[in-house]
Amino acid sequence: NKAINRRFNSFNALLKIAVEEDWIEFKPLLKKLPELPDKKRKPYTTKEIERLILACKSTKNTHLIDPILFYMNTAFRKQELVGLKKEDVKNDGAVVVLKIVKDKEIINDAVILNDIAQEIVRRNLTDPWSNVETEYLFAGKSRIDGSLGDFKRAWTTVRKTANLLHKDIHTIRHTASTNVGKRTEGSKDWRAKSIKSFTRHKSDRAIQRYLHLTEDDKKE
Repeated sequence: NKAINRRFNSFNALLKIAVEEDWIEFKPLLKKLPELPDKKRKPYTTKEIERLILACKSTKNTHLIDPILFYMNTAFRKQELVGLKKEDVKNDGAVVVLKIVKDKEIINDAVILNDIAQEIVRRNLTDPWSNVETEYLFAGKSRIDGSLGDFKRAWTTVRKTANLLHKDIHTIRHTASTNVGKRTEGSKDWRAKSIKSFTRHKSDRAIQRYLHLTEDDKKE
């Protein structure tokens, strides 16, 4: 409901302008939907990630293994990962460039990868999952362009086999971000800054969901 309300805020502002410019006679009353507290996501455990990988193998969805591992080491959003092309890889796999559309302009955002993510990138450049020609870094089962596509059905099959249907794909991003906070030494503020840099969030508020504090942290 929060996402819907945010979109209606923009629509409401547009209606207000329309009334002021005499494009319409009156502005309809928009009623906001009730907003519930954010659902708390529980990160994947190491054993659960292992179960996902095993499920990929047993269900013949091995094309999802490297994307899952890449998720865990980059906290990319789903659309960012699916849209990665081979041409976006720079510096022998050390960097990938995300194309972000802002104000109708494309902005290149260079993301430095850790060693594990670099290894995954190089592997998919030299030994892709599929022999089908595709411009995308991660090959998949899409009959259109050989990419991962939406992979919703395959992902549901894998989670069901791993008995993890209660956890979605975005929880992997959540897990990766939380792990950065746990590995980073220093104050809570410093860990928050590390997560913000890792996730590429713009606001401090957005990264709080990833900052799971231990009992020792709460006593600081």
